[in-house]
Amino acid sequence: MCVSPRKSAAKGRVPRSWLHERPGAALKYLLLGGAGFHGRHLAEKILAKGDEVRIFDRYSLDVHRTWAQRPGIEWMQAEFDDALALEGAIRGVEVVFHLISTTLPKSSNDDPVHDVLSNVIPTLRLLDALRYAKVSKIVYFSSG
Repeated sequence: MCVSPRKSAAKGRVPRSWLHERPGAALKYLLLGGAGFHGRHLAEKILAKGDEVRIFDRYSLDVHRTWAQRPGIEWMQAEFDDALALEGAIRGVEVVFHLISTTLPKSSNDDPVHDVLSNVIPTLRLLDALRYAKVSKIVYFSSG
C-alpha cells in the first residue's frame, strides 16, 4: 500500500511501511538531515520502537541538545557533499532516510548548477555508497 507522506505527516504518523520490522533485534537507522522538523519527529518514532538512530546533519549537537543526547541517538555533524563522512555514516545501518535538501525551490531555480552540485551529485554518491555497503532500504522525502 502506498501512503502519501502529506497525509501521514498531517496525522502525525509515520507509515508502517517506512519503518523496517525485525522482531527481537534493534535496528540502526540513518537520518540524513535528521536535525530538521521531519527528522526530529521521525527519530522520536524510531526510538519509541526501541531502535537506534544515527543523525547526520550539518548542524551541531548544540542546536538540539535537549533531545539529541538521549540513549539510542548518535550524532554526526558534516556536510552532505563530504563523501568520506557520508561513507562513515552509513556503516552499520540498515535503513536510510534521506531528508536533506540544501536548496529551496527558488534558489534551485535561480542557480540550478549549485542545486545539482549540492543535491544531485551527493545523492548519487550516497546511492553508490549504499550499494557498496549493501544497505537495501532507503526512503527519500522532501518538504521543499
